[in-house]
Amino acid sequence: MTALRELVTQARAQAGDGDRAGFSRTVAVFSREVIEPFLALLMDADDEVAQLEALCDAVFPPPAPDTAPPAGSPHRLVFAADVLDAPWPTPRRTAALLSIVDAADTRPGQPALDALADEAIAAPPSPARIRLLRRLLSTPVGFTGRPAAARVLAALHAEGKLNAAAVEAAFIADRRVANEDKARLGDVVFGDGADRPDPDGFRAALRSQYDELIWRLTEAPDPDAWHHTPRSPAPRGARFVRRGLALWTGRLPAPPGEYVDEVVAFLCGAQLTDAERAELDGWLGGRPDAERQQVARSRQAAADATARREHPAEPAVAGIEPDHRYPGNAAGYAARRLASTDPVAAALARAPRVFLAVMDADPEGDAIPRADLCEFLHVAGDGWKYELSLSDEVKSIVETGPEEDEDDLLEQQLAAQPDVQSAFHADREWFEVQLSRPLPADEVLARYIDAVSAAHREYARRRGITVPD
Repeated sequence: MTALRELVTQARAQAGDGDRAGFSRTVAVFSREVIEPFLALLMDADDEVAQLEALCDAVFPPPAPDTAPPAGSPHRLVFAADVLDAPWPTPRRTAALLSIVDAADTRPGQPALDALADEAIAAPPSPARIRLLRRLLSTPVGFTGRPAAARVLAALHAEGKLNAAAVEAAFIADRRVANEDKARLGDVVFGDGADRPDPDGFRAALRSQYDELIWRLTEAPDPDAWHHTPRSPAPRGARFVRRGLALWTGRLPAPPGEYVDEVVAFLCGAQLTDAERAELDGWLGGRPDAERQQVARSRQAAADATARREHPAEPAVAGIEPDHRYPGNAAGYAARRLASTDPVAAALARAPRVFLAVMDADPEGDAIPRADLCEFLHVAGDGWKYELSLSDEVKSIVETGPEEDEDDLLEQQLAAQPDVQSAFHADREWFEVQLSRPLPADEVLARYIDAVSAAHREYARRRGITVPD
């Protein structure tokens, strides 16, 4: 909160000095912390956001909604670009936007701009059209979906205006919250592979710009640059593999953090032609064994990821319709609906008869009979990757928020389960699990129950409590 208040103070000074460029940069830093305006209340940052919004409307005065030109007016594109041309989606600016677009989600920053994008694409060539197309890719005032963003990029290419700034804006916006659980922009544009027809050269031009964007974002790695780096598809060329190894060995300095391993794996998994692969193999022949092994692991992981995309698994359990279907062929279940399946029933039979409240002062107080455990668990995923969540009641039987110096037993037990490649405690109440082979949701839930059981028994043992098996 101190950092946010300092940013507001800095923005106020820049507004007073008439420094619009500096003001925009400060707001961009602020937005990386708050992410989206509707999250401000959850962060207890609504006062800071309100102050910033007042400053934004003073520095970038939004047009009045009642001055919006009608559809077909030559002034409509100018009005739309003026609305989108601001570093933050204030309520006043959102009202102006809603005077020209229909949106199911009217929260600041969330109105869909796809229809406006198609209107701009269909408009006759003009400087106002180019300006609007560019703003559609980068604005925080609304949200241009990935297929629409791809069409905007194609329109800019057709006008000879597809530059590095437009590509960077499109792919950085691709990381926004509203894009979660949807096909990535790179997959939308390049998903059909190199054999897809490209009569006007758009995909080839975009791919070159895309590779250069990744090269720029990884030349001085840090967590923020990595957050904004597009992840799909992998970049092309042996230079990325060499950079990944330089980062892994420390020859390319970077702030420490878990992200470093992710960047290394991403870069070392670059796409290579046969000639590049042969050249790289010759170069690696003179490198230490550890570096060759690192490249081999990264390239195998990249190949596995490609196989998962090209051969999606079926997470749904036969005969049991999921509670939710998500983009990317993902399915979600309340665990109680899978309790009668063979894998889950077997896991429950292996579990303690009663899960005692070993994390509380009174172990008998909030105990959970094993028959009731599934009432408090949830599983969702695409067959290869799953999110495993739990309700508050489970917090009495296992530690779900260990301190930094404490063992995360539940994460460790999940990682130790058969077919689990990795497990990550993403938040207090949910875990991300990556599998080494595809499994349906009931098989994953069975492993989840086994992990909870093992962690519970260990917590009980450490406290001298006998678990009723």
